[in-house]
Amino acid sequence: MGDATVNNITPANYGISAAAALEIILDCNEFGRNPVEVWVKSSAAATFTVFCSRNGVDYRTADTITLAAAGEELRTYNNAYRFIKVATTAANNNEIEIVAGR
Repeated sequence: MGDATVNNITPANYGISAAAALEIILDCNEFGRNPVEVWVKSSAAATFTVFCSRNGVDYRTADTITLAAAGEELRTYNNAYRFIKVATTAANNNEIEIVAGR
């Protein structure tokens, strides 16, 4: 489940799952936004994949975040793409937050 908040300053999207996979997408508008911060958290080992897309249909893998055990991680990216997607197939209690600058 995602909860998109977009205003003139900072677009953000946050999602949480209970014992289920999770996918969150952030629309950064047509010119992209910098920086983009991705925060992930899981109740057990999990792999999160960060994707980017210019059209919201064709996604490319940009990075992989691997948690070897329960925990969390924050990463910062330069971004020129309109859409950023973060997903995990791990059936854990997961959280994902994507925040982009102006």
